[in-house]
Amino acid sequence: MYVTYRYRNLSHAIDDPASPLREYFHRRFPNVRPVQDGYRQASGPIVVEGVTASPGTVAAAFDLLLRFRLDAGYRPRVAAAAEAISAVPEHVATVSDVAAVAGAAVRPSSDGDIESAVAVRACWALALTTELYRNPLLVLGSPPAALIRDGEFTTEALLALAPDDVVELLGALYTRAVTALADVLAGPHDAVALGPAFAGSRWCAADADVIVDGTLIDVKTRMGNRNKKSGVRSDSLPRNDIYQLLGYVLFDRPDEYRLTEVAVYSARYATLHRWPLQQLLDTLAGEPVDLAAERAAVWELLGAQDDDAGAVVEPSPSAVPAPETAADPEDVSAPAEAVVADSEDVSALSDAVVADPEDVSAPSGAVVADPEDASAPSEAVVTGGAEPDGRRGWQRLVQWRGRLFARRGRS
Repeated sequence: MYVTYRYRNLSHAIDDPASPLREYFHRRFPNVRPVQDGYRQASGPIVVEGVTASPGTVAAAFDLLLRFRLDAGYRPRVAAAAEAISAVPEHVATVSDVAAVAGAAVRPSSDGDIESAVAVRACWALALTTELYRNPLLVLGSPPAALIRDGEFTTEALLALAPDDVVELLGALYTRAVTALADVLAGPHDAVALGPAFAGSRWCAADADVIVDGTLIDVKTRMGNRNKKSGVRSDSLPRNDIYQLLGYVLFDRPDEYRLTEVAVYSARYATLHRWPLQQLLDTLAGEPVDLAAERAAVWELLGAQDDDAGAVVEPSPSAVPAPETAADPEDVSAPAEAVVADSEDVSALSDAVVADPEDVSAPSGAVVADPEDASAPSEAVVTGGAEPDGRRGWQRLVQWRGRLFARRGRS
């Protein structure tokens, strides 16, 4: 019986040497060097340093800050999707209240100021509750889970979770972003999509960070590579990041978002890199590219049917992108790679993969169990719409803890 490659999410497909999608990107768009060189030349020195917390949580919280700045009424559903939260209406209301606090805090006042510390604390709390959904096995080391166990899951307690150094770091990133992304963050806009999923996300979980008026923006908060001699860090654009952008563009088979430009915002370098979409495709391919034809080719690789090309894909309930993969494996400040439940992924953290090499990493000190072997065989039946592995993992953990406590009670 003929079977096809099973796509877990876009990041995994790009990382996996056995993936037909990765092979296609390498063969069809091999000329990444000109794009990488231009990226390095446009990058200045790092302006916001500091590695005081989980890089993945920092990335997720910063992404949320930008989303709330673009839409103060934004409500990240995935932040309340963890079983321990979604099963209790009062907990869901608390998470919604934290989101409302974030939206109100990022809205500029008459003098242009914002309550950045309050916004940061709210977004940090939402990033932590999102991690509790994406990686349910973090429950034993998750600060929100501890609040639930202690009966203290309140708005005030969640806002108090962010350490002062995290508030300072994210505040600095956000302050820089308000200037560097002034034309993006300032309205009005014709169309804004936060954490958008794509038609192809049905077969390979993928969602971007933000799309504003036809410009797809991927947000990065990584430190960059450190020169071993000088100790100075510099920014770079790994090949897989470029292919991640391509994946988003080519997954949009019906051209729902009318993309005309792609961009990467490097938060620690406060630099927005932009490329006209057609120019980027032609440069990477080394020849003129027919966008519709390339989207059709990717559609076939995903195992999708032609009559599904115009299907509307509901955004997955994710809100925050997962952390980025390190360009330099020796860079100790890079987040450890983790498995993200097939949702939006990180996103497609729309409302995530982010899913997105952007898989969510655990909070500092937490242990993450990989629910899926990364070395899984390259041939498997394509599936879609299955229950996320993370939710099943949560249920197994709850059952295991229940049995453990029952034994302790009998002893």
